[in-house]
Amino acid sequence: YDALFWKMSVPVDNSLYSLSLCETKDGRYVITADTGRIDFSIMTESEDAFVDGKDIVYLRFQAAPIHFSSGSGNPEQKWEVMILENDGEDTIDELRQGTPGNYITIWKKGDPLPAASEEMERYFAMEKAYYQWFGVNFRDEDGNVNIVVNDSEDEFFAWQNRLEDARKTVPEWN
Repeated sequence: YDALFWKMSVPVDNSLYSLSLCETKDGRYVITADTGRIDFSIMTESEDAFVDGKDIVYLRFQAAPIHFSSGSGNPEQKWEVMILENDGEDTIDELRQGTPGNYITIWKKGDPLPAASEEMERYFAMEKAYYQWFGVNFRDEDGNVNIVVNDSEDEFFAWQNRLEDARKTVPEWN
């Protein structure tokens, strides 16, 4: 039962989604997925492969072998699926959507990358501020997350609302 209905082991057909890439001012590569044609549970999987001396990254969605439509559509059609930190090494030579046997090339080393929108930049700046706030308010002296009901709870939900509002303004995700 688990292997057929729950284990996300079958690659989703490339025609059901698309991936795009942009670069933030601080050098991160943001991969956005448009999954508007997918109406069932998925998970993200990535795989590194070295082909002819090149570092190739495959990014794909997986589904259970037997999956059913939820009937409600996909509430988040476009969203950030992965962030690649640019450490200045530029080790990735190519980013591909799909599997080694069935892929679409998203980006190759040397191709220009579009800049992230100002709205995306603002979202990530707000997200960074949120994580700093969260770390101060919800971590114990050992660094473990310790969410307790206290005066910070209202602020926690206010942060969640602000982040969601900021996310809705990002053109790459809408």
